[in-house]
Amino acid sequence: MALKDYSNHEQCTIKTKNRSISLKENKSQFILINDLQKEISRVQVDGCLNIEGQKCDYLLIIKEEKLYLEIYIELKGNKVNYAIKQLEATIKKLAESNHIKKYCFIVATKVPRTTQITQALENAKRRFKQQYNAILQVKSQKYEQSLSKLI
Repeated sequence: MALKDYSNHEQCTIKTKNRSISLKENKSQFILINDLQKEISRVQVDGCLNIEGQKCDYLLIIKEEKLYLEIYIELKGNKVNYAIKQLEATIKKLAESNHIKKYCFIVATKVPRTTQITQALENAKRRFKQQYNAILQVKSQKYEQSLSKLI
């Protein structure tokens, strides 16, 4: 299944060319700087899209003739392992293809630095790259990303 297969995907999607797209939940915030002025579809996955089970908070899609990029975002407290599961479950349900370039961002208010968490994160990064063609990154509290650096 892909995003278009969900009956209510249009009511959960806002298309914008705004210079800055800010996604915030509690103390976590992700800001995409649209320095290339591309049209971006902002999909509110959690709390809007009719998906059962685990899911991430947002999906940003840049879709043009020669460019297709999916950016999955989970805004979290400190449960990074759970955020990884949410992102992975969403990719399995919504990704257009495993050949399309994807980025996954976890923005957490606190990133635990235990050996167990660090090892789980490294394993997840490898798995995301191999299985989904996705780059997984974990950031703290407020994170800004320029679109031009992702393309």
